[in-house]
Amino acid sequence: LGILYAKQRAYKDAIECFEIAQSLEPSASSLHNVGLIYYETENYEKASLAFEQALEMEDDLAARYIAYAKVQEKIGNTKKVINALEKAVELEPIPQTLKILAEAYDNAGQTELAEELRKKATKMLTPATSSKKADAPRPRQLYVGSFFIYITKVVFFNFHEVVKCVSDSLVQN
Repeated sequence: LGILYAKQRAYKDAIECFEIAQSLEPSASSLHNVGLIYYETENYEKASLAFEQALEMEDDLAARYIAYAKVQEKIGNTKKVINALEKAVELEPIPQTLKILAEAYDNAGQTELAEELRKKATKMLTPATSSKKADAPRPRQLYVGSFFIYITKVVFFNFHEVVKCVSDSLVQN
């Protein structure tokens, strides 16, 4: 129900549904969804708290760290942005995630690190000269249904490559 409210931009009702769901059966996915809604409604402190709680419950999804980094970027906490994105790259060292971290390094004035990551991402995208297919890790699946796809297209419009990559790998409940 919360997903339907979010699609209709009835964010207050969506938050209420996800908070009720969270009280009945706590899950990182519900917290993540609430965090995305708070982000969309520009309530960044509550979004940050929701993502932090989701990460405490389930800290092995790069997409969750990327979402948390976007909130920290809005708050102006560059150190937390970089830390979260470094963790996302550690979990999923794919070209899209590397490029997002490179952008954060650029914004923090760390241009040499940014350039290194861009080169690494480009190398990963360049076809191997041998007949073997390049072994780039596939993104992990995030089981939050269509809500995540919907919100990330709105929230992460600057990260269309990551959204496509994550959205393509999602499995709906």
